[in-house]
Amino acid sequence: MNYFKIYEYYESCLEKHGDSHHGVDWPDKKDAYARYQVMKDLMFDDGNLLDFGCGCSGLHEYLLKTQQPVQYHGCDISKKFVEVSENKYPEIDYYCLDLLKEPLPKSFDYIVCNGVFTEKL
Repeated sequence: MNYFKIYEYYESCLEKHGDSHHGVDWPDKKDAYARYQVMKDLMFDDGNLLDFGCGCSGLHEYLLKTQQPVQYHGCDISKKFVEVSENKYPEIDYYCLDLLKEPLPKSFDYIVCNGVFTEKL
């Protein structure tokens, strides 16, 4: 499978719609927040969280709004999405890497993945 087509597709959404739920090809913000709430409910403490396929860090935004104590980290294969996230949240550690070729730089208490495996191109 050529998964590079998938991240190129998402980058085209970002280019077209900017830093928004449409920029990560999500239908609406309300639906995204419902998914974020489910992920938040699975966290039992303030451990390290890796948002795999973080996009524009919508999950981090939600966790800040809901005051969830967690040490957020983001990871995306797309440098463009990582750059958007780093510009918004320079205090956060972001990783731009292909997990099929590179290992994670550290371990995490939680790894969440939302919307990464939904596209078929």
